[in-house]
Amino acid sequence: MTAPLLRDRLLARLAEMGDAVDHQRLAAEVLGIRGAPPELAKRLVAQALVVEDRRDEWRRAGERICGRAPSTPGVYVLKDGDDRPLYVGKAVNLRRRLRAHFADRRWKAIKPAFARAADAEWQEVGSELEALLREAALD
Repeated sequence: MTAPLLRDRLLARLAEMGDAVDHQRLAAEVLGIRGAPPELAKRLVAQALVVEDRRDEWRRAGERICGRAPSTPGVYVLKDGDDRPLYVGKAVNLRRRLRAHFADRRWKAIKPAFARAADAEWQEVGSELEALLREAALD
């Protein structure tokens, strides 16, 4: 059985507290941040809830993107929800490389830009060298 998500733990503790929410206690007990001033603690709890919500969207986007990706060499562009490029990369196997970007273990250290990944486009190529050249042209 997997450990409950941070969001689930926060929501459970919020429900236990009812109308008397102690954000400093939540920050200390659930987030591991002790001694935060009240306003900062409130903001940290709110941000933690938002980040965890984004994680589900990120996972769904990853499943959708990886499901469409071919297992061939190519260049890819990860894009946000507004179709803005976030990252350009190359791969010998596009599907495998994209799966690596969206692996669960990556979430804990994910860069903010990657958390906004919503789609990808790619160009299949004939070789790794061609992928390298196209990546340089797109970057």
